[in-house]
Amino acid sequence: MRPTTTAGIAGVVLGFLAILDRGIAGVVELDYLVVTAIGGVAGAIGAFHVNRRRELDRKSTAFDEPERRYRADVPSADLDARFGRIGVGAGRRTSGRALSRLREAAASALVAHAGYDRADAETAVANGTWTDATVAAAFLADPSRVPRTVRLKALIGRSNPTETCVRRSVEAIAAVIEP
Repeated sequence: MRPTTTAGIAGVVLGFLAILDRGIAGVVELDYLVVTAIGGVAGAIGAFHVNRRRELDRKSTAFDEPERRYRADVPSADLDARFGRIGVGAGRRTSGRALSRLREAAASALVAHAGYDRADAETAVANGTWTDATVAAAFLADPSRVPRTVRLKALIGRSNPTETCVRRSVEAIAAVIEP
């Protein structure tokens, strides 16, 4: 073992013994000269280690190329485009597949959470009697029966009627599912 390591271990052991037994601390009288000598030795040991660290070769780490990020599609990003093709109002052609999926979701929610059987749920959605939300009920029953206020807001430019109807339909379905 190196002398500096031995001296350090001995100092730590004596320190712990001095904490446990005050009589050991009284053996060495700590006057100004002893404290200065201990500080000088500690400073010399510190300078030795700092100087030894300066002489070491520094090697820099080489990093590889960063990984390329994989662009994943945002879940339901295509729904905006699909629902945008659902027409609202008289004379507009509706996308049958997207609208039928919303109707299917409403009917399934009624069967699973409201106690309807399948035929009654589909009839309630087709008649618009499945919810108290007038916009959702009218939109899923017949998109041309959407309230005039929704179409008027779209005409003024405050909202998109399709987005409003789809959002309210999904909220109504969620209201059926949640107790």
